[in-house]
Amino acid sequence: MEKLAIICMIFVMGLISCEQQDDIKKVTTLETAKTAFKRSEPAEFTFKSDAPPSQIKWSVSPEKNVTLTTDGYTARVLFKNPGRYQVTATDNRTTSRTFVNVDTLSYSPGDTVTIPTQPEPPVVNPIDTAKVVVIDTVGTHDRIVSLTGDEFTVSPTLVDSTMGNGVEFSFKSTNQYNCLNSRLKYTTQPGYLTDGNLEVQFLHVIQPGSRYCKEGQSHLSHSLLLMIRNNETKRIKIELNGISYQGSITRSENTYSINWPYTSGIKFLTLNIQR
Repeated sequence: MEKLAIICMIFVMGLISCEQQDDIKKVTTLETAKTAFKRSEPAEFTFKSDAPPSQIKWSVSPEKNVTLTTDGYTARVLFKNPGRYQVTATDNRTTSRTFVNVDTLSYSPGDTVTIPTQPEPPVVNPIDTAKVVVIDTVGTHDRIVSLTGDEFTVSPTLVDSTMGNGVEFSFKSTNQYNCLNSRLKYTTQPGYLTDGNLEVQFLHVIQPGSRYCKEGQSHLSHSLLLMIRNNETKRIKIELNGISYQGSITRSENTYSINWPYTSGIKFLTLNIQR
C-alpha cells in the first residue's frame, strides 16, 4: 500500500507550511499564516504548484456556513461557525491539506480610523530597489523579482455575493515578467473582506525556478473584493515601491464614487460605477 505523509514546518514570522508527500519526487505546499481563527475572521491560504492557476481546485470541509473565495493559487475563507475545518487544494496531480480551528468568539477588525475627505500626498518610504538573485543550480527554487519601475491599473466592477454588495478591484501590471506562471506577492489589511477598508501592499514578484517556469512573458494580475453598504465610505490605501497611495470609495444607493487623484503609479480606469 502506498504510504502518505503529511509534513508541517514552521518558518520565520509565523508562516505555517503543510506538505502532503505522495512520493519523493512530487511535493506541493499549502501555506497559511496561522491555523487558529475567530468566527468570521478572514483566513488566507496559498497553494504552491507548477500547474496553471485555472487547474487549482479548493474545498473546505465541513462546508456549511463557510464562504470560500478563490483566485488560482490563493483562497480566502470566512468560517462563520466554531469548530475544526479541513482546507484542501489540488492541481489534479497532487493534493495538500491543512486543519484549522475556529473559536466561539467573533472577529472584530476594530478599525476606527476616520477616512480623510481629501487624500494625503503619497508618502515615500525608503526601500531597497536591488533585485534579489538566487543562485539555483537545479532550477527548483523560486526567485524574487523587484517591482521597481512598474505601475498598476485598477478596474473596479460591481459584485453581488453571499456577504452583500461589493466592488471587485482588478489590478494589472504595466510591465511584463518572465514565466507565464509568475505571481504577485502582496499583503492585505486583516478584516477587509468584512467590515474593513481596502489596504494592500504589493511586495514583489515570485518567479518559479527554471524547471517549473512556463516560458514566455505576461502581465501580473490579481483581484480583491471590498464589501460596502449604502451611504458608507471606505478608505483605499495601496502601497507600491515604497509609495503609499490613498483615496476612498463612497456608495450612495446605486452609485459608487471613487476619490483618487493619482494619474501614475496606481491608476484607476474609472472613478464612477452605476448599478
